[in-house]
Amino acid sequence: MDAGPDPAEVVGRRAARWAWLWLLYLVYPVWQIATARLLPGRAIEALALLAVYVGLYVGYWRQADGRASGDRRPPWAPAVARWAYVAATVAVAGLEAAMLRSPDAVEFAVYAAPAVALEPDRRGFGIGTAVLLALTAGLLALLRAGPSAYLAGLVPTFTVAVASRGIFELVSMQRALARARADVEALSAANERLRISRDLHDILGHSLSAIAMRAELARAQALDAAPEAAHEMDRVAQLARQALAEVRAMVAGVHTTTLRQEWERLAELFAFAGIAAQATWPERMPPAPVERALALVLREAATNVLRHSGARRCEVRLEADPTGFELAVRDDGRGGPIVPGHGLRGVSERLSEFGGTVAWSRPPGGGLELRARVRSRPAEEHSA
Repeated sequence: MDAGPDPAEVVGRRAARWAWLWLLYLVYPVWQIATARLLPGRAIEALALLAVYVGLYVGYWRQADGRASGDRRPPWAPAVARWAYVAATVAVAGLEAAMLRSPDAVEFAVYAAPAVALEPDRRGFGIGTAVLLALTAGLLALLRAGPSAYLAGLVPTFTVAVASRGIFELVSMQRALARARADVEALSAANERLRISRDLHDILGHSLSAIAMRAELARAQALDAAPEAAHEMDRVAQLARQALAEVRAMVAGVHTTTLRQEWERLAELFAFAGIAAQATWPERMPPAPVERALALVLREAATNVLRHSGARRCEVRLEADPTGFELAVRDDGRGGPIVPGHGLRGVSERLSEFGGTVAWSRPPGGGLELRARVRSRPAEEHSA
């Protein structure tokens, strides 16, 4: 699975909805221009510059909303747009301060703080905030501002950047939590389908096999005495065999999952739960029936690690040798009594069809380890 969009992509849409409200604070620079006793031409220039900035502001937050580009931008586009907007904001703040001949206009740089907060990671956010504060301090130094101007220019910028980052991370966490909840629900639904398909195969498959066998026996007994009845019983046996084949095909379709596909789904859940997980695969993978069975073992074992272990690390390893394959799932959790539930018990029963076994143990370093061993050619050995 992919790592997901950066925070700009995750929360930009919600931030953009609030961006229109932030425009109300532009009343303050307009008031500064109106009360600065500027010549009419210089006042018009300052207002025109402010109008140009409003256009830049609206354009930036529209693209952050994703609607202007249809979400088809290249990966580098959000960062380029973000820092172009930050640079433009600082430049406008400097020009406004120069026109008004007042360092108070540098406070205008605070409008760049929410954009800096959209940096993908905390390290980038820290660097971006430091750069913005340094640019703001540089403008104040050029204007030979006093200590109060530094306080009025830097503190609000820093405060808005940190507050915006907190809000954006909260929204991002809510988005990730919703995605993880959907993954857990999908995993639970998949487990339920597997249980139903297993029960269907075990119960209905056995009944259809018995019907086919009894129909063949009745046909053999009635072949001489009642040829027509023998013909009908032959048709019953054919229908039973056909239904059995359809049930097996359906069950096989439900189980068509490879180990790597199953791991891709589980890796994101481990990451969200804060569990450092890694998987190691051999060059030679098991045959499809064996791999499907081992994928079920991996799913059930991973579910137990996520729900009950309290682990910080989980290691998955598949080993291949001339006699078969062994899947090991080990965690460093709190361990506890080894009581197989319905899921692992059902998987153990399924592995037994291939001459496979499942064993649990407590490693010396703590935690729990599950090992599933399956012979490499179950179909041939099982039929022998």
